Amino acid sequence: MILLTTLLVAAMPPSVDAVAGAGALDGPVSLALPHLELAVTLADASIRGTARWRWVNDAAQPLTELHFVLEANLGAERNPELSNIANAGGFLTDWEPSGTDVQGVYDAAGQPLAWHYLPAPTVQQSYSLARGFVVVELAQPLAPTEAVEVVIDFVTIVPHRRGDAGHFNGDVTWRFGWFPSPRHRDIAGWSDRPVLVA
Repeated sequence: MILLTTLLVAAMPPSVDAVAGAGALDGPVSLALPHLELAVTLADASIRGTARWRWVNDAAQPLTELHFVLEANLGAERNPELSNIANAGGFLTDWEPSGTDVQGVYDAAGQPLAWHYLPAPTVQQSYSLARGFVVVELAQPLAPTEAVEVVIDFVTIVPHRRGDAGHFNGDVTWRFGWFPSPRHRDIAGWSDRPVLVA
């Protein structure tokens, strides 16, 4: 059995036109939602997918890049402040990393877009921050009120553990943060405030 869910709420950037849903997935599947489309396959304790986002610029200035959160990468390294035993809590044998690797980023026509990783700020933790965001460089500035579609191919590694964000005994469960999601943006620009999920 495979259970992948997500619901983007509360602090969702107003510049992102997206709604997400929940459901049980078994094998290749496409989730077609108003402005977010996810195509997902699962194999070898990983989630391979494509996230297609439609982003509307509600800012007063043009945007030259878009930021997406890679929440799974916050589990890529052990917490250096904890013992090995504490780090291994909840895992079957020992601590295992999680993480999302971006495989490619494209525009709506399938043309590659330049992208790079950006460290996450020290807000909730001080480790495993090196690839907290992926920054997508737009082919041309996105003017206010205009929209652009961005397609992100990704692979998320699922650790061997019971419960959320893990795989155990043939089951994969990951509720939130298993695919690239929009970074919060406010009037001052890109924000360190997390996008809340529930």
